[in-house]
Amino acid sequence: MPNYLRHLDKQVSQIQYFAKNILHRLKAYSYNCRTTEYYQNVSIPPTVGGISLNISIAFGKVLRELRLKKGLSQEQLGFEADLRRTYVSILELGQQQPSLTTLLKLANALNIKASQLMALLEEKLNTKN
Repeated sequence: MPNYLRHLDKQVSQIQYFAKNILHRLKAYSYNCRTTEYYQNVSIPPTVGGISLNISIAFGKVLRELRLKKGLSQEQLGFEADLRRTYVSILELGQQQPSLTTLLKLANALNIKASQLMALLEEKLNTKN
């Protein structure tokens, strides 16, 4: 095989590799978008006075209020609760719900009882703001 054809063959192989990689990433991204939309739509937000408020979003608002009230940054709260700052941000944005363990870690880091945290969440769900 002539040298220029070997070079072309190598380039075609590289392009095929990159195309497969891009296709794989697009499929993964598409799947993540679909599952995120699915799980966001599956949660049944409570309705209070005709206004629905997603539990994840309400928890995020409560968490942010408590963190700011304590004068902590997301990074400081994450350090105190043994969580990553990015995870604290995700919780505050209402993109995920915390596990029971995470809930207890956050309550401990904020120097409140987990039951108080849940009471604040219920209060937030029962108000219009």
